[in-house]
Amino acid sequence: MYPAPQFNPAPYGAPPQGYSPMPGPMFMVQQPRTNGMATASMVLGILSFITCGITALVAIPLGHVARGQIQRTGEGGGGQAVAGLILGYLTVAGWALFWILDLGLLAAAGSGGSHHYR
Repeated sequence: MYPAPQFNPAPYGAPPQGYSPMPGPMFMVQQPRTNGMATASMVLGILSFITCGITALVAIPLGHVARGQIQRTGEGGGGQAVAGLILGYLTVAGWALFWILDLGLLAAAGSGGSHHYR
């Protein structure tokens, strides 16, 4: 017959025999810190749709400053800074287009009306 399997209990906390312990350094990779201005720029860019573009006026400079800091320091959050910039510029452009069209329509309506001469 076959010999009986031998059971050698491992000390408490050690992996069972036949298994290798998990490599530590592979799971301990340090992620770069996220730039706070980049996060603020993205949040304000999102809120700019709700606040009629007011927060976009803050999101744009914050996004530019955050991108400069990220390039200098190697922090994370580059995508957030770009998202804040894109949302901020889109909101400002949308409101500018709205006001240009609105004022153009008002000017056209005011000059093209009927004239009453006495």
